[in-house]
Amino acid sequence: MGATFTVGDLGGVFSQVMEHQNRDIVDIWTQAIDPLLAAFEAQSSNDGLGRAFITRVEYDTGVSANAQYTLANDIATSTDLGAAALRGRWSTNAAKIEAIAMWDRDSMLAAVGDGPGEVVDIVTRERKAKIAYVRHLLSIMAAERGWGRISTISVIASGQNYFTVPLSEVSRFRIGMRVVFGATEATGTLRGADGTGDQSGWGNAWTVSGTVPQTGKVVLETRSADSATSPYDTDAVRNADTVFIQGFRQNTASPTAQCPIGMRGWVDPSGVSSGETSFMGLDRRNIWQLSGITMDASAGSLSIADALIEGNMLAEQYDTEIDTWMVSVYDYATLIRDKERVKLVSLNIGPYSVGFDGVEVLGGKGKVRVTPSKYISQGICWGGPFNSAEFGPMLKHNGELVNTDNADGNEYLRMPTSTAFQQRLFFRGAMVVPGPGKFVTISNLPTT
Repeated sequence: MGATFTVGDLGGVFSQVMEHQNRDIVDIWTQAIDPLLAAFEAQSSNDGLGRAFITRVEYDTGVSANAQYTLANDIATSTDLGAAALRGRWSTNAAKIEAIAMWDRDSMLAAVGDGPGEVVDIVTRERKAKIAYVRHLLSIMAAERGWGRISTISVIASGQNYFTVPLSEVSRFRIGMRVVFGATEATGTLRGADGTGDQSGWGNAWTVSGTVPQTGKVVLETRSADSATSPYDTDAVRNADTVFIQGFRQNTASPTAQCPIGMRGWVDPSGVSSGETSFMGLDRRNIWQLSGITMDASAGSLSIADALIEGNMLAEQYDTEIDTWMVSVYDYATLIRDKERVKLVSLNIGPYSVGFDGVEVLGGKGKVRVTPSKYISQGICWGGPFNSAEFGPMLKHNGELVNTDNADGNEYLRMPTSTAFQQRLFFRGAMVVPGPGKFVTISNLPTT
């Protein structure tokens, strides 16, 4: 008879799974990966264990040249602005995403009876699901400003246990996701009379029970903390409120960004606020090289194709070359209806040569690719050197993209108060755009 498989072999099965940890993560990471996250991940690197990630930047030439020697010398030998090339460094704080995979003992014992293959399947499926969700969160964050925003409410009314959001953002929600609301994205406390927000248990969080893709409806469960049924009535949630993932937005009047800061932070379509005095350690007010080039498609009532072409010309004027435009899936659909002006092509982004479909529009030095991202909000887009090792987006992180928290030597932990056991996973890192001035962002793209 062949050898039997016993409970004592579980440790060996877990070791077998862990031997393939990095390979599994790479495989999962490249399954249906979004092109925007792929652009960040293309320049990913393990960047030490410090509290912040440092990225050096040189953003202007200096002006110590003149028809008069004395004037050139005066500038060069002074301490005035422009005496030398303008240099600085981005100091980007690390953000964390904690993930926990859990296994019930009874389910595991049942799997033991079916042999090692079933145990491996149970273990790896749960781990893969958590890694896939971390990737989903990072994909959202790659398009956002670091405040944990997932969407903005379009419509909510009294007595409703649901609200609607733009169609381009409803796919961001997952069943079981806990969400909270705020009147503004980056300032002010969260909605809700209890005021506990993301800092104390369930607080004023609401649980998503489902979504309706064709209408943008997000349905909520009755809130467990106080049996509330309507965010409109209980917490005074209103149209145009921001929806946050619970735990990623502080419930204080002056919160700090707790998420990796993506494209809306580095190259904000709304421009740099006059109240912003420092971003990642640098004052970028009135310095387009540090904040990116912004353009409004509503000025001149430009079509999407015309807006992208004008954006290409703008990039040419400011000495950059756009290799890719990233747009929402809805803006992409509008663009490809103009069949006379675009042509379907294939393109690769990232170190694993993940393939994406795209179209091309005319640029200053030839055709520029356009590809849709399912995490970009409709109405805005970014163009720039996404594939550049020098200027493209970077994902700096500790260790691997997703790590097993095993500093104590234990990949799997028995729970002290239950019969279950768990594996702790984490991402710790930051998203960086070293050269924002190489990117053009367009807002108010037409919807038809």
